[in-house]
Amino acid sequence: MLSTKSRRLRILLTAIAFVPSLPAGQLARPGEIDPTGRIYTKIVARVGENPKDLRAIEKLRIYVVTANGKRVTLSTSSSGIATTWLAPETYRIVTPDPVEWQGRLLSWDLIRRVRPASAVIELTLTNVKKPEPVKPPTR
Repeated sequence: MLSTKSRRLRILLTAIAFVPSLPAGQLARPGEIDPTGRIYTKIVARVGENPKDLRAIEKLRIYVVTANGKRVTLSTSSSGIATTWLAPETYRIVTPDPVEWQGRLLSWDLIRRVRPASAVIELTLTNVKKPEPVKPPTR
């Protein structure tokens, strides 16, 4: 006859065997809405003249600012992507630190409305603020 401890262990192992497995961690897709109504938003920062040869801008600091001045600070990954959950409203997307690219300093200052259908915001050469030339160092 099995001891009480052995029986409990056997019941526990049997129960675990019949529990359906769930994915370890699901990632949201841009445009998905969470239970509070926020939208999973993706910001992509890449530069290049040819769409096939775009260079990801990593560690780019991005401010996402609401109309009433609330700010979220994001930073891009090595693939030039930053993600967050945002309420559906209009935001100002600002990069406070210019990025050097081909002798020019690039920065962005955009107004974008976040909705499920427009949850990917791209920072590219087509929407960059007026690029400034890199200034030579002073002696």
